[in-house]
Amino acid sequence: MFNRHGSASPAQDTAPLSVLVVDDHRVFADLLAYALGHFSDIAEVRIATSATDARLELADRPVDVAVLDVRLGDGSGLDLIPVAMSAEARAVTLTGYPRRAECDRALGLGACAYLAKDASFTTLTTAVLSASNRAPMVVDTFPEDTLAGGNLTPRERDILLHIIDGQDATTIANELSLSVLTVRSHIKSLLSKLGVRSQLEAVALASHSGISAQLN
Repeated sequence: MFNRHGSASPAQDTAPLSVLVVDDHRVFADLLAYALGHFSDIAEVRIATSATDARLELADRPVDVAVLDVRLGDGSGLDLIPVAMSAEARAVTLTGYPRRAECDRALGLGACAYLAKDASFTTLTTAVLSASNRAPMVVDTFPEDTLAGGNLTPRERDILLHIIDGQDATTIANELSLSVLTVRSHIKSLLSKLGVRSQLEAVALASHSGISAQLN
């Protein structure tokens, strides 16, 4: 548990918040809890590393805000939204792979926010501190919009399909009658547009977003 520190934050008329961070990646949970613990508006931050532990924590000692990782090792953070709300806690959901349908479901269940885990700590802490005071906060863009919305050129989409099939730049170049340098240039461009750093991340993004089939 991280206790409140004396760092300044925007003044509020309400009592300091108690927060439960639910994430099966302990390092991320610790970092987020540490960041939240430095706000004077937050009295304490507890951590649960599984859906099971989260249910026990919420039943044992209610909190004001539950920060829920959507994908947990033993269940979905979305299923914890009603549990948190029944304990009179507001729910902020986080995910490594934002999807529009998942966002709609989270908000429909009553979540106050649906944010990407790579969002800035400023964004994450703002979502927690203002969970009950503003319209829901959601990610700016969804991967499926990038892929299906035409941001990738036809050639980039074609090359991404080959990457998903497990082909390297040389194989792709041979099949498309392009130079390896040209293929690598297209790969660099599509990775930038998708906001990922590697071909493996691009494949994972396409898979988790459920839009691999749309590229065919």
